[in-house]
Amino acid sequence: LRLTAPSYERLFIDTALASTDFRFPLSLIETAEQKRIEVAAKSLPELLTIWLQAVFSLSQNEKFLPRRIVFEKFD
Repeated sequence: LRLTAPSYERLFIDTALASTDFRFPLSLIETAEQKRIEVAAKSLPELLTIWLQAVFSLSQNEKFLPRRIVFEKFD
């Protein structure tokens, strides 16, 4: 599997939103609530895995699906 995007930030955002949209159309998700996720890893592949697990965890544990994702910091 090979993924491409204009930036790593866009790759992470698009991957999370695509997985959300796959389960529930983004157009039906309200934008009133906000959540914060903080993750860290030693490599980008590991970071992407941890990131998606965190997004899925919000979905399962808090019944929260993101419609929009904004990074405060990405390094």
